[in-house]
Amino acid sequence: MQKIDLHLHSNNSDGSLAVSEVVKNLVRKKITFAVLADHDSVDGSNEFAKLALRAGIKTADGVEMSVYENGVGVHILGYGIDVGDKRVLKFFKAQKDERKNVFEKYITLFKKAGFKIDKKLYNEFAKAKSVTKTHIFKLMWKLPENRNICFQKGLKENKAVPPPFNFQSPFINMFMTFPGQLAYVRKKQVSAEEAIKLIHRIGGAAVWAHPGLEIEFRKSPKVFPKVFKNLLSYGLDGLEVYPTASSHTKEWMAYLHNLAKKHKLLATLGTDDHDGDRTGRLKIPEKYQDEIIRDLISRLAKIKHR
Repeated sequence: MQKIDLHLHSNNSDGSLAVSEVVKNLVRKKITFAVLADHDSVDGSNEFAKLALRAGIKTADGVEMSVYENGVGVHILGYGIDVGDKRVLKFFKAQKDERKNVFEKYITLFKKAGFKIDKKLYNEFAKAKSVTKTHIFKLMWKLPENRNICFQKGLKENKAVPPPFNFQSPFINMFMTFPGQLAYVRKKQVSAEEAIKLIHRIGGAAVWAHPGLEIEFRKSPKVFPKVFKNLLSYGLDGLEVYPTASSHTKEWMAYLHNLAKKHKLLATLGTDDHDGDRTGRLKIPEKYQDEIIRDLISRLAKIKHR
């Protein structure tokens, strides 16, 4: 039975559930240790910690940072960070402003390509604290005529994952990921080194989220070792070895586990749950889950005493 989940999202970034609903779902799934790790946002952290404590769930403050390394967009989880630190608040304020700016550019490009915009949903997302590519997908996928445009352009379903992710990732990878694509927007790039150093300065441990998930690695497998080597040199603390990403086969998770062990890194577990459906689905022996929490707490104690 899954007892821990160190990678959850709320509607403070691109999740569909309010913080209170996230906690209620954790109670239903009998999770005993959890971390809210919204994208470039700690807005829900204090509420989550308070409600989780009240529900008897142990937790640590967390965040998921969108960064770049070797030209590849990767995500770094920060565990045990000080969510009230002025440096982190300033950093995420800049990230949110950039996301808002990019959001409008995406809209302009999709409209230019003939896509229609649902005004009600657009207004809702425009007011969101942090907007992501997931919001763009939901906005475009809302209208049947937009779906028809996608299919005409050759969009294919990923049958290995459940809705809405069966079309979400293919949509993002086809239209928004690479230069020259219909709605590609070059964002201001935050380096992985900058993010990892910031996480350490505010007392946290830096863990690579769902390593290998990015399409760039699937297109060019030789890039993965280069990115990993660089992240190690920046002080990476761990790998998210056990996620629910469809690309993470048993063989890949075994590879990541051995990689973490070889380099004395944390091996963490997280579902990347955005809507309450993924939590509880990971079938990892409880003894490994106990080790994950013990190792994480130990690593955080060492970081804070540097």
